[in-house]
Amino acid sequence: MDLKERLFAQIALKLELLTQEQVAKLLEIQSSPGERRHLSKIAADTGIMEPGQIKLVQAQRNRVLARLESIGTGATATPDSHLREALLSDEVEEAASNGPSV
Repeated sequence: MDLKERLFAQIALKLELLTQEQVAKLLEIQSSPGERRHLSKIAADTGIMEPGQIKLVQAQRNRVLARLESIGTGATATPDSHLREALLSDEVEEAASNGPSV
């Protein structure tokens, strides 16, 4: 799974928009032969997430990616410590504390 997909799943979990079981189901579908959709598309197509929730997670993911770039890790080979630091950033913490806004 690439970084954008990992971030999508981790942020959705952090914001309590997905459960571990739902992420596992999305990953199971995504790993099916011939499947090429992103997790967000599968989540929308299956009804696991609403469009507004997906947009929220994608916006947070973009902020995390920008933060990763600003600390110089690059988006292709991000060490887990930098990923954890970015996920613990103020933006994601604030969104999590405010709850999902759909």
